[in-house]
Amino acid sequence: MVCRKRICPALLVIGVVLLCSLTGCQKNVPMDPFQSYLDSLKHATGIIVDVDYQVTLRAEGRNMDYEKVDLSESGPVNKDVTEEEYQRIKEENQKILEGFVGELFAKDGGKEFYRIKDHGDIRYLIRKTPKGELSVWEFKRFKVFYIENPYLYGDALTLIYHVNSADDIRQIVFLPPTFDHTEDGKAVQKEIGTTTVKNRSDVEAIYQVLKGMECYGAHSLGREDLPCCRDNTIREMNTAHMGNARKYRELRIDLKNGSSITGLKYSATWGGFYENDGVAYHDLMDEQAALINRLAKIKTE
Repeated sequence: MVCRKRICPALLVIGVVLLCSLTGCQKNVPMDPFQSYLDSLKHATGIIVDVDYQVTLRAEGRNMDYEKVDLSESGPVNKDVTEEEYQRIKEENQKILEGFVGELFAKDGGKEFYRIKDHGDIRYLIRKTPKGELSVWEFKRFKVFYIENPYLYGDALTLIYHVNSADDIRQIVFLPPTFDHTEDGKAVQKEIGTTTVKNRSDVEAIYQVLKGMECYGAHSLGREDLPCCRDNTIREMNTAHMGNARKYRELRIDLKNGSSITGLKYSATWGGFYENDGVAYHDLMDEQAALINRLAKIKTE
C-alpha cells in the first residue's frame, strides 16, 4: 500500500479502527465524521492535541471562551513521523478541514469562525484567517466577568453540546482521578476502576443535578467568598488530593450522537464539581452529593 502524495484513506480507516479498539466503540453508536477525523489523526500519526491559544467570542448573547486545538503545528512527537511527513500532513489537514466548514458563527477581527458542517452543536469551530488558513477551536466555558453572575452548566449542555434532555445521553462514566502519577496513585486508580451508569432513571437523575449547577468561571476555585468548595482553600485541596484520591472522580458524558463531554471533576470531600483552570461550581445540596457518591461508588466514611 503506497500513498505518497496524500494521506491514504486506508490509514485513516485503520486509525478509526484502532481508536475503537482503544475506547470500546459499540456497533449501535454512530461515529461522528469530524470527531473520527480528529481522533484518527491523533492516534494514527502520533500528532498530539496541544492547546496554545484562547479567544473570547461574542455570539448568541453570550461570551464564549474557545481554545485552539493544535493538530497541525505541534510537529512530530515520535521518531515514526518525519519532518517531511509532518509537513505533508499539515497541508493535507487544510484540505480535509475545508470539507468540514459549515455556516459562519462569529467573527473576531478579520478572522471568521465557522460551525462544523452538519453539526447542531458548537463544541468545535473552524477558524479561517484572512490568508485562508484553517484551524480547529474547542469550547472551554462561558466567560464570567463578575462572580455575582454565574452561568448554569445546563446552558452549556444545551447551547454548546446540543444536549436538550437526558434522552440525548447514552451513558455517564465515572473515572478514577489522574492527578497522582506516583505508583501508589496508579494503584489507587486501578483499585477504583471505572463505573458506568446506563440505567435511564439514574442518567436522568445525574442530568438534573448537572444542568442546575452554577459555574463561577476560571480561577474561582478556592475563593472564600464563593459558596463552593466549602472549608477548602487551594492549599487544603492540594493536600486532600494526595490523601483522599478515593473520594475524587472524573466525569465523561457519552452522547447518543457518538461524541463525549469531558472536563468535569467531582470531589466527595466537599460534595461538588470543578474543572481545570480553577473552575468552581456551587456546592451540591446534601441529597445531590449523596446521589453522586452512590452512583459513582464513592465511600465517604
